[in-house]
Amino acid sequence: MAGARGGGYRAAMWLCFAVGLLNLWTAVRSARSGRGSAGGTALLLFFVCLAAGAFFGWRRAQLIRGAQETQSRGDAILLLVAELGRHDDATLDRIARQGGPAGEAAAMVIQGRRERGSKN
Repeated sequence: MAGARGGGYRAAMWLCFAVGLLNLWTAVRSARSGRGSAGGTALLLFFVCLAAGAFFGWRRAQLIRGAQETQSRGDAILLLVAELGRHDDATLDRIARQGGPAGEAAAMVIQGRRERGSKN
């Protein structure tokens, strides 16, 4: 599930890694052969690729972390819905007015009861 999120960032990170290694190899070869200008440019490009790869990896980690937090919040609300289903409507109304995750869960229970009541 986490592999599907941020797949573009993962590919960009590995592309930057590969291009960076190629530039590092070019910089080392240029330094050994005495061509300093090509080596300097390649070394600069290596550091640019290193920074870009780190950014793409950091951004992908943010996306995955956000998706996990959203999933955890949804799971917690479902747990609260199951727990609050035992309470009466007056108590649920009071909890719903307070807001937060418990209020959201109470509102879901109230809505579910209303929908079931209208179908019968």
